[in-house]
Amino acid sequence: VTPRRQRQMCIRDRSGSYCVPDSEFTLDQLSLEVSKQKILQIKGVPPKKSFDHELRLEILDYPNLTIEISNDKILYMNTSSSNVGTTSGIHPGMVKNEVMKILNYNSNGSDKKEYQFVNCSKEVYLVLKFNKDRRLISIGMGSDLP
Repeated sequence: VTPRRQRQMCIRDRSGSYCVPDSEFTLDQLSLEVSKQKILQIKGVPPKKSFDHELRLEILDYPNLTIEISNDKILYMNTSSSNVGTTSGIHPGMVKNEVMKILNYNSNGSDKKEYQFVNCSKEVYLVLKFNKDRRLISIGMGSDLP
């Protein structure tokens, strides 16, 4: 996955939040809007499937991606695989400076291990987690509402 560094990814809105565009909310060809049927068409039957009855979630575990489904839509998806990335090319294994440069976000050399970005037109978020060596170890994205 090759990063496209020319695009400005994050913009500051009036509230001070950093907004990530819709196009960034895709992992392994799946956007947050796709149905369970579309997931199965694209990815096939998952090797492992489970249910969280308390939260009413169906969890599809693929080798490179975990998907939580509620009301037939993706509620949250997560990857730790360097083979899966966002539309702009952000993927686990990248160093923090590269990721923040793509997002046009100044982390000021922070040792912070988790960053959350939002999409300002929808109620969705992007979570990036880094290890102590400043490498991206996981990408998660989802919505607050099922």
